[in-house]
Amino acid sequence: MKNRQRLGKTTVAIVVSTLAFSNCAWGLPQGGTVVTGNGSYTSSGNQMDITGTGNVSVKWDSFNVAAGETVNFKNMNAILNYVTGRQGSDIFGALNGQGVHVFLINPNGILFGKTAQVNVGSLTASTKSLSDVDAALQNFKNSAGISDFGIAGTAELVNMGKLEADTLRFEGSRIVLDTDNIKLGGDDFDGSNAVINGDFANGNVVLGYTAHDANGYAGKDKNFDINGGAQSVKGYMWVTNAEQLQDINTNLSGNYALKNDIDASSINSFILISADSTFKGTFDGLENEIKNVIVNGGNGSYKGLFGQTASGSVIRNLTLSNCNISGYQAVGAVVGQNNGLIENVAVSGIVSGTSKYTGGIVGINAGIIKNAEVDITVNNTSGGYSGGIT
Repeated sequence: MKNRQRLGKTTVAIVVSTLAFSNCAWGLPQGGTVVTGNGSYTSSGNQMDITGTGNVSVKWDSFNVAAGETVNFKNMNAILNYVTGRQGSDIFGALNGQGVHVFLINPNGILFGKTAQVNVGSLTASTKSLSDVDAALQNFKNSAGISDFGIAGTAELVNMGKLEADTLRFEGSRIVLDTDNIKLGGDDFDGSNAVINGDFANGNVVLGYTAHDANGYAGKDKNFDINGGAQSVKGYMWVTNAEQLQDINTNLSGNYALKNDIDASSINSFILISADSTFKGTFDGLENEIKNVIVNGGNGSYKGLFGQTASGSVIRNLTLSNCNISGYQAVGAVVGQNNGLIENVAVSGIVSGTSKYTGGIVGINAGIIKNAEVDITVNNTSGGYSGGIT
């Protein structure tokens, strides 16, 4: 979700697969050509009005809306906005269209940022490449729909803003939704009135929700019934600060996602996740950063941000920076002993062990590590079994 720029010495580097979006959009939609329907658009200052009748389809060179900008869809029944350029669509401003079914298709990615406000009749967003763009745009005039969304690439489709509509359809591969700020048909998001087609098999559909309370995350697992109730999807509980990060210990089988960067410097000795047990769930960093984690492990084993992970667990899409992790043996920045999957991670800092099994990412690895970037000083006073990654 973020554009991660790596600075400094890289001890071990493997390309990290991430999808980057800019932090701001600009300039309202640009280079529009009305393909079908009776439509036109005018811009004045930070506002664009797109007006038409019936079903309108438009090709755009780019479709961005910056914070403070507004795009209004007026009078038409439905509008298909197809982006032909090479940049993703960044929506940080407002999209308005009372009673209008708004389609936005951009194979390069779509981000509705935290300041986005979408209030339309219905919303369909897709990062799939239409198999025949011209035919789809022509057919839209009569059908007000897409019969074949085509194939999804690796681009992300993300909503972190406020979204209000009667129905919602998201088509893509990697899909991330903050469900807290979505209202469909006037009701809070529960999956009804939503069609979401993404890469479920590889955990690339993240439906985030606020779960943390005075009891941590215990008993807060939640399923969303989507696609007309045909599919049940386990949601991801938002983690927003260092205290909540430690409280993952109250539910070690849950799905979690970082909603923002976290600075753990206020905690002198961080209580690592799964300190006394094993993490069995999924933790998706969403390309966010956790920095300044200090774990004073003393004579203990299995020390890291996580202590031990089980087979089937997943930790992914995370930057762990300026960490200081110490312990006796099985010490690593991310996990002391890993039996699951770790992928798309970047770490920097110091890892220290006074016995064997000290590594940059993990101390002992019996699982899988993919796409890792390491800038770590590894200290092992015993001199035994140390490595840059594991």
